[in-house]
Amino acid sequence: SERVEKALRNLDFLVVQDVVDNETSRLADVLLPGAAFSEKAGSFTNTEDRIQLFSPAVPPPGEAKPDWEILSILAEKMGSPVKYDSLKKVRAEISRLVPMYADLDTGENMGWVRVSSGKKLFDPKGQGEAMAFSPVESMDEIPADDSYPYTAILGSVRFHLGGGTRTALSGRIRAFDSTGDVEMSHQDGRELNLKAGDSLKIISPHGHVERNVRLVDSLAPGQLFIPEAVNLNDAGNLIDLVPLDGTESAGWKTCRVRLEKISVKP
Repeated sequence: SERVEKALRNLDFLVVQDVVDNETSRLADVLLPGAAFSEKAGSFTNTEDRIQLFSPAVPPPGEAKPDWEILSILAEKMGSPVKYDSLKKVRAEISRLVPMYADLDTGENMGWVRVSSGKKLFDPKGQGEAMAFSPVESMDEIPADDSYPYTAILGSVRFHLGGGTRTALSGRIRAFDSTGDVEMSHQDGRELNLKAGDSLKIISPHGHVERNVRLVDSLAPGQLFIPEAVNLNDAGNLIDLVPLDGTESAGWKTCRVRLEKISVKP
């Protein structure tokens, strides 16, 4: 968003490491070209605690390097006495220092995260200390504001990852659905005299976006769904950029908005 760009431009020095050219990398004083997952070796840990190792399918292009090599070069330039000359050495250190990865194989075999908790939940026999749970503390509802009567929900569509920095570069993915239509209930559409394809300006206290309308059955009246990863992810213009570490934070996925009709489909 414009607010983020302004903040980045105010930095004394900005280093960006990425695998594709994007709005942020163009602001960088120094750009470190990273390697994509298909261009390097490493591992993923999935939600069932399986450690899955992978090898590069193609070499990194140009001067691009895997993350661990970039960090190793930086550490050496900054005077670190420890040298990392192979991924095997990195894995060995992780296995030695991180208890849950004690079984990480330094070769090419898959492994599992080692259970390092004595709680009942993690014990196959259900023995050990019980887990402690905290009561839910509900936030006060945001008071109704007639100036912004709708709740906008920002979210991903199935065809894109996050803000679309990488997936939006794919012509095949864009061909599925790249219009980013705002979705609303049929009831709201009737009350606002809107038809599918009409154009709206969606305005929050922090910014606005313009999208076409799609009427759906999956939303309750008063709710809008605004896809991210389209139009350079301009949906971020609508949210209040506040820290997310407090219970009072409104978050970055919902906000109050009002609507203005731009044009009506004939």
